[in-house]
Amino acid sequence: MASIITMRSDELLDSFLTKFNVENYNFIAISDDIKTTQDESNVFSLKRLLPPSKALTCMINGNDIEGYFKKYFRYLSRPEVEIFLTTIVKLAVMEDSNVVLLCSKAEDEMKYLKAIKKYLETVYHVNV
Repeated sequence: MASIITMRSDELLDSFLTKFNVENYNFIAISDDIKTTQDESNVFSLKRLLPPSKALTCMINGNDIEGYFKKYFRYLSRPEVEIFLTTIVKLAVMEDSNVVLLCSKAEDEMKYLKAIKKYLETVYHVNV
């Protein structure tokens, strides 16, 4: 089985690209800040996985991590959203593809990659 990795875009640029062959990875930007083009066949954007404003309000108005994760998990479990997570897991598990989920340094403060990681580990029982 391949791996699913979460990382900030600055980490990707600072260290990952110099150590690993990027052709062996699929990069999925879950970000409003990271711009992608159709030039690379292994770089995708999945803004649909960004947390909804109701969940983000928990973080912005009081740093309620538990409430944030609860609302965000509810959003991620909606069939029209979860299909994207299922595809990510399928890439790693069934197609033996390494997947890197990316957000910007500023977006990392909202902890949504941490929430997605926890969701994938809890629901799909995969290591992230």
